Amino acid sequence: MTVKVSIGAATLGQLLAFASVSLGLDVPESPKPTKDSLRALIATSFSGDEITVEPEIATANGKPLTVEDLQGRKTVRINIPVQEHIGGGNQPVPVGCNGVVAVIQRGVDVDVPVEYVRILRDANKAVPVMDKNSQITGWTSVSIYPFNIVGLLD
Repeated sequence: MTVKVSIGAATLGQLLAFASVSLGLDVPESPKPTKDSLRALIATSFSGDEITVEPEIATANGKPLTVEDLQGRKTVRINIPVQEHIGGGNQPVPVGCNGVVAVIQRGVDVDVPVEYVRILRDANKAVPVMDKNSQITGWTSVSIYPFNIVGLLD
């Protein structure tokens, strides 16, 4: 499912995806792109006011969570990396909180309500710890959906 977003309201991740995937533009990695630099790059090949992108975070029924949905809520900018070597590691991550499931895209910086970030933080699984003879000596907890905190927002 895709959504139309005005270029002025698009997030950094949406602008980056539109420039590189939709328009096929070469986006330099250094210095790190900003919204303004991406808008300028997009303007070299695109003259519209709206771009069509995948929602970065959406409810389970596919309705994107909008800036209005997040107003007044504490959010954290996170990035859940793509994990090609793990089954499903390139698929969006579903996270449920109080009966509302959000689907978070991987590989882009996304502003997520703090309660969803706490759930991601606590989503762990037990894996065995092996000795040199491949015998289980104990168990440790690892994150099911590792993520990076990119920034704290209000």
